Amino acid sequence: MASGHSCYRPVLPNGRYIGCAPKADNNICGGSLLTLSIVQTACHCIARFLWNANNLFSETVAKSVWEDIYEIYPGITPVKSVKKALARTYITHPKCKGISGTNIVYHDFGLIVLLKPAQARGIRTAPVYTITTLTSIWTELMAKKSVCLNVGFGGYKLTKDNQTDRSAPPDLMHGWVLAMNRLECYEYSRLAWRYEDATFFCTKVLPTFNQRTGIGDSGTPVSCDNQYSGISSTSIITSKYFLNLFTISMSTAFTIFENSAEYRESLILLTQSFSKYDPKAKVFLYRPTAPKINQYLICCE
Repeated sequence: MASGHSCYRPVLPNGRYIGCAPKADNNICGGSLLTLSIVQTACHCIARFLWNANNLFSETVAKSVWEDIYEIYPGITPVKSVKKALARTYITHPKCKGISGTNIVYHDFGLIVLLKPAQARGIRTAPVYTITTLTSIWTELMAKKSVCLNVGFGGYKLTKDNQTDRSAPPDLMHGWVLAMNRLECYEYSRLAWRYEDATFFCTKVLPTFNQRTGIGDSGTPVSCDNQYSGISSTSIITSKYFLNLFTISMSTAFTIFENSAEYRESLILLTQSFSKYDPKAKVFLYRPTAPKINQYLICCE
């Protein structure tokens, strides 16, 4: 996903920015095609957060496709050779909210409905699982440390002062990370931990790899044990020199309305009928959840 708001714009002496148009080089986020017309991404990619000094959490408002025009480049070929698609509307998760003083977003799920079905060579839509399988993927992640794959077109190299170089990569990049179990994820993210909002899992760099997500990778798919397990949300540094950097990813087990086979037909019908989340109709507030998941440990017999 690219936007004119995501490119580097130096400030002129009069205080104004040098403008730029949306293009493939100006990556802002990524996503997964659920269908040829529906993109699953992170909520913070398509939302504005309204802050109140007296509240810990923000209010969330979906961006307007007219004010924030995103160009979506579907496919696995080099971005510049892909025919772009435009959005018809942005839909944010009803519980999406930012936490004051952090870059963590709870329920960081969002949808982009395209004007026309995506057309590009090599397109593959995300796998569709049953609710039982989504639950199993989540419990396996929480019980053991899985190796996960991140992919995206975000920043892929560092500058001399250890900052992310925002130059877009020429091709789809990938990196391997290690998922934390539930207890370790809690230890890393305890300042932001709320059980009712803990719809995420944590990953960290592998000992022999210094691979992690970068700016522009938000919303991209995270595959663990060869399963579409989550959506990249944010990376957090807890010490100097990236020694304790970990990434928070939203689990697809908590978006079964979007990701399960049982509700796929309903999802398609609703995105065709409604241009936004309607609080009165509570259309997208109807979110069936999987049975309560109890943490378990696998041990010897």
